[in-house]
Amino acid sequence: MNKKLFGTLAVVSLALFGCGNNDTTEPADTAADTASVSSEADSGHKDPNDVISGIKENMDNDEGRPSVQLGMNSGVEWKDGGYKAPLKDGKATVTGDTTGEKVFVVKDGEVTEELELGESGEFEYTTEAQDGDVIYLVADDRLEVGQTDVDLEDADRAEEITFVNE
Repeated sequence: MNKKLFGTLAVVSLALFGCGNNDTTEPADTAADTASVSSEADSGHKDPNDVISGIKENMDNDEGRPSVQLGMNSGVEWKDGGYKAPLKDGKATVTGDTTGEKVFVVKDGEVTEELELGESGEFEYTTEAQDGDVIYLVADDRLEVGQTDVDLEDADRAEEITFVNE
C-alpha cells in the first residue's frame, strides 16, 4: 500500500511543481485552460512539500486505519443477509478469528466485554440469550469495556449476530 501511496505522492508533487512555473510560452487553447491558469494565479501556488505534509497529517487521523478482518468460523449461519446463531438450551457459542488486535461484544450500544484472542487471532464467545437477542462482535482497538457511545458505522469491523431458537 505504501508503494502505491508514495508513487501517487511523487506524481502529485511533480505535477504541482510543474504548475508553479509561471514561464508559459504557449497560449491557452480553451476557455477552461484560461480559467484554470487564472485561478492558479489568483490563489497562488502550493509548495509540494505542504501538500505531502497535509496528506501525512490526514493519514495520522482515523481515516487511514488499516483494514481489519473478522471471520465467523462456527456457531453461526449466514441467513437472510445476516448471521444467525442457533440457541441450544438458551446458550450459543460462536467462534471466529480476526486480524485485529482486539474483539469486543457490543449489546444495546454498550461494550460489554473484550474477548480473549489466541496467538492467531482466534476467539470463542459463549453466552446465554433469548430468541431475537442481537449482539455485535466488533474488531476495533479503540473501544473499551463499559463504553456506551459506540458508533458501529465508524468501527474498523462489526458483525451483527442474531440469536434464534432451533
